[in-house]
Amino acid sequence: MTDLELEQSVLIEKLKLENDELKEKLKKYSNPDRNKKYYQIHKDELKERNYKKSDYKPTKEQKKEYNKKYYEKKKLENNIEIK
Repeated sequence: MTDLELEQSVLIEKLKLENDELKEKLKKYSNPDRNKKYYQIHKDELKERNYKKSDYKPTKEQKKEYNKKYYEKKKLENNIEIK
């Protein structure tokens, strides 16, 4: 082996080690098993929380009012930009 080949092989080994270390660190932050375990244990609580969020629905009158306010606000903004 020449010096160049030897240097390249050493560099390759160093990079492989570094890559393995980084993979281990990444596992700590993105551990799907840990997350899966949490969701399996707290499944009922999470479902209940999600259902509570979707309970509210505005009436037709409220929607009209919201749309009217939005329309007036945009109209006012456009008038300010034009001037």
